Amino acid sequence: MPEKVNGNIEFSADEAIPGCCPICQSYELEYDDSEVIDDGILNKITCNSCGMQGRQYDKTVFDGYEISYIPEGYTVPIVQRIAIIESGYVRDTQVFTADPAIVETDTDWEDHFKDVKNFAHFVGIFEGTDDEDIRNRAAAFEGVHPGVISLIDIETGTVTKSDG
Repeated sequence: MPEKVNGNIEFSADEAIPGCCPICQSYELEYDDSEVIDDGILNKITCNSCGMQGRQYDKTVFDGYEISYIPEGYTVPIVQRIAIIESGYVRDTQVFTADPAIVETDTDWEDHFKDVKNFAHFVGIFEGTDDEDIRNRAAAFEGVHPGVISLIDIETGTVTKSDG
């Protein structure tokens, strides 16, 4: 239920729909004079449908950076890792062991597949700033908890298991 505070009626976030007038339910809100406060933005609003006037409070949540320029002499470290999910189930995998160019010239190219039994599910090759970043990206891609993702360093072959 909306409540009366200091002579004003307040609607909580679960009682109101963003961009929708809480009085007449139209989406004809006009925004004026935004003000940054504490952890959000306060916008003066007027409904062009019913004439309601008030303020809309939007919380801001840090969501990262998008960098368009890096000054000379600075770099962003990018690493690549192969992400896998290890499990107790054995999976059959086929690995192609020859140069892919022979597919066009060698009629027996299918003989170059080797069967491998493994306990890992290949998720993909990911880039990121560090192992934690890559593990989180791979987990989000696969829809799993980052704690089940192991990483393999492409250059050294070193496997890094998650701490969680």
